[in-house]
Amino acid sequence: MKPIFLSLENLLYKITFSIVSKKQPVLTPIAIKNNLLRQCVKPLLLAVILLLSICVATQAQAPVITKNMGIPSGNANCSGVAYGNSVYIAILNGGYIYQSADGESWSKVVDAGIPAGTFTSISFGAGTFVVVGQGGLILTSANGLNWTSRTSGTTQNLTNVQFLQSAFYVTGMNTTLRRSTDGITWSSITIGAGTATDMFLYITYGSGTLVISARNTSGSGIYVYKSATGLSNSWTFQDLGFGTVNRVQYINDRFFVFLSSHEIFTSTNASTWTNITASITLSLPNATMGVWNSSNQIFNGFYDGTKYHFFGSSQYYSGYGSVFTATTGLNFSLQTKTAYIVPQGSAYLNGKYFQTGNEGIVSSPDGITYKYPTGNYMSVASSGTSYAGVGLVASNTGNIFTSADYVTWTAKTPANQQELYGVVHNGSKYLAVGFTTVVESTDDGASWNQIATPAATTYTGVAWGNSKFVAMGYDGVGAKIAYSATGATWTTASTADNYYFRIKYVNGNFFAMGSDNISYHGVIMHSTDGITWSDITPTLPYVVSYFNDVIFDGTKYHFMGAEASNYNFFSVSTATITNPNSFTNKGTITSPPGGSQLGGDWGQGAFAYSNGHFVGSVNDVADGYKTYVVYSNDGVSWTATAMNETTSIGGVIAEGNVFRLLGSGDGKITVSYSVLGVHNFEFEAALVNGQSLLQWQTADEQNTKNFVIQHSSNGHGWIDIDSVRSMGNSSSVKNYSYTHSKPEKGINYYRLIQNDIDGAFTYSKIVSVTLKSAIKPLSIYPNPVVNAPLNVQLQQTTLVSIYNSTGALVFSKQLTAGTQQLDVSGLTKGTYTIKAGETVKQIIIQ
Repeated sequence: MKPIFLSLENLLYKITFSIVSKKQPVLTPIAIKNNLLRQCVKPLLLAVILLLSICVATQAQAPVITKNMGIPSGNANCSGVAYGNSVYIAILNGGYIYQSADGESWSKVVDAGIPAGTFTSISFGAGTFVVVGQGGLILTSANGLNWTSRTSGTTQNLTNVQFLQSAFYVTGMNTTLRRSTDGITWSSITIGAGTATDMFLYITYGSGTLVISARNTSGSGIYVYKSATGLSNSWTFQDLGFGTVNRVQYINDRFFVFLSSHEIFTSTNASTWTNITASITLSLPNATMGVWNSSNQIFNGFYDGTKYHFFGSSQYYSGYGSVFTATTGLNFSLQTKTAYIVPQGSAYLNGKYFQTGNEGIVSSPDGITYKYPTGNYMSVASSGTSYAGVGLVASNTGNIFTSADYVTWTAKTPANQQELYGVVHNGSKYLAVGFTTVVESTDDGASWNQIATPAATTYTGVAWGNSKFVAMGYDGVGAKIAYSATGATWTTASTADNYYFRIKYVNGNFFAMGSDNISYHGVIMHSTDGITWSDITPTLPYVVSYFNDVIFDGTKYHFMGAEASNYNFFSVSTATITNPNSFTNKGTITSPPGGSQLGGDWGQGAFAYSNGHFVGSVNDVADGYKTYVVYSNDGVSWTATAMNETTSIGGVIAEGNVFRLLGSGDGKITVSYSVLGVHNFEFEAALVNGQSLLQWQTADEQNTKNFVIQHSSNGHGWIDIDSVRSMGNSSSVKNYSYTHSKPEKGINYYRLIQNDIDGAFTYSKIVSVTLKSAIKPLSIYPNPVVNAPLNVQLQQTTLVSIYNSTGALVFSKQLTAGTQQLDVSGLTKGTYTIKAGETVKQIIIQ
């Protein structure tokens, strides 16, 4: 809602004139105003003022909500990755497709041609990506962005697709096999051997032979189907004995059969198989020799031209995420574990190493050190100059990511980090807690060190206040709340039998919120010092499943939770927290989608308050836990906006009129309100003699400290370049200017942060200037585009990407130097951003 710059007198005049005037006036406006104010307005002043106050108080400002979510990590189940046409494409089992130029930074592909379904495998060949899935699903794409469904001729669940010997082969249930040379037209292959109900798992090729690994209907068996031609009725069947096959795979110069036990068979011709298990040697990370026994297992692998890489589980690390390398295929070396993942797939693509599996996708530049591209966040904190998000990707495996701008996040997870559930900043350091671990960072998140290992204790959240850290969690006995001055040693303060979802320090009070373990109803525990706790659960006319957050608006405390009857979100407020009968003003979501249950069933959601705005998140229990951002201007009437994601938000950072939400599966959401910090704020930029001249004008400045000038070369990664002091409180116009003497070649973006003396701050609009190079790296025409192709002129071969107004990638392709025409007729009308290398421009399609 933009600010109104009329004086109250003028506003009253306009409203009153519309009420009392019956005909066109003949007096001048000033004379009319004075006459009305003397004779007519006085009896209406109080009523009009009351009406205005009601309107202002009840009009909710709609925020701008943006999301910046990469490929999720954690419980993401990545079914595979492929590379072609200068782009990596990864698929998630849940029916999502992601693309990346470098295999590390991923963005979701949004295309109407992607149907709902379960995706199981991806391959690239003949210039085409092919994705297969359950129910006979086959999709193809040339660029990984625009997808088309193809007719497979079967409704069987498809399990694997590979491009082998100039053709795509797809395997599936009940000995299903399909073949295509282009990915578009598919033919059925009749096996004519084995058992018709066998489950085909994976197809590979080597030594002139196509080989399919299979199991029986009960999920066991070591079955091998093979053919020299791949044609119908050319296949033979071989049973390798008792056990369960993980995969048969041709790697470098031989076939490998990996079993669900530790056993491994090899063959050079897929006919005669040798059990090499007893011949395997195992070197451990501690420089000792191990034993290859039943506590080790291989799922799959590949050869990178120098070494074999095998992926599975190990006795040494007591589980998955184990990477073995070998030079001969027999001399295994277990590498230091860097990423926990159940490796359902692996690939060596364009010089980069990948593992895909239940927890998502991990990559490595050297085949040794793997990392997740994003975090799975349970909690977030800010130091004022950085952000830290902590969480977990699997049992016993935590993650820590930090960011300076909330856009670019960098992994800072120490080796062998246990899962983490809470993080807080106390003004001098970050402290994170989790499963039998407490870690800290004293250098603004750059490095993290473990400072405590609480025996048999899992801390699920932490707060800072009253000169101490206070954590909630549980141990081998039950629930607990504990406190510590430094985080190194902890003292138990409460053992009340509750399960807590959040602990928070608000307005000089600690609150621990959740549900009790007796009636399983909502509970709120309170303390002023973090040591002595009491139950202040309110008396309400409805049953509460749990409470999960609290915020303070300067007058009242607002508690959020879910009702027991339907898990729907509600809020309730009080100014007297110790009086259980004082909680009133039940808040709910107005006009929720039909059939939805917006709230949560296990503590989902987090909330914050700033500058008159309440912001938080809920999940739809009735529809796959889809995420909604909820906001309110009074804490009673809430509006919900669907995010079309399934993240569970773990924390919210409020910064003036901007709210930053962080959650599971790389859930990053920003909620921004109108951000004009002073009335009549004008901000402009111009290029003068190769320098950026920034000028802004304010009126009615009150309590302003300074203006920080920020610069960006891409419109989202901001750097402080200088600051200008405020001229002080004033009701008159004030003019400011600043010259950026060394702008970069291309587009330079600028914005201001107006800081108040009381710590509040707001952002200006974004302005830009363009410093042209002698040679234009990117030229586009026509602009706007009206029923015509878009001409793109490049000075050199460059990856060209087009994003829509929501930031979703709609086109990406490596284009050669010169002028090329792009068909944009399939794009909806609107404003788009086109990026070529470091050059960014806007285009309008009409």
